[in-house]
Amino acid sequence: MSNTTHYRLVTNNTEFEFDAYFNTNGSVSTNLKGVSGFWHVTDEDMFCYAIHRLPFSTSEFVECFPIAAMAIPRFAKELWRSKPMEGTILHGGILPGRPTE
Repeated sequence: MSNTTHYRLVTNNTEFEFDAYFNTNGSVSTNLKGVSGFWHVTDEDMFCYAIHRLPFSTSEFVECFPIAAMAIPRFAKELWRSKPMEGTILHGGILPGRPTE
């Protein structure tokens, strides 16, 4: 889990980008102050995660997808798109590595 997950959230009047880091202890940290989350693998081999305290109207979201979808390593700024709520599109992608401080 040494990659960066990049998100771009688009609403009717806002576009916001941020990065998330899935840590080996089950937590999710981000490059935004105070924004965090957690991840878990279900008995049905689904990878589920939640991110909360985002600084806009969609302040939290939960997503799940099959672990098999992660079997083929792919890196791109935008790999998938979802609609966490009406009028909101969340783009996600995986970038290799993490930023160094």
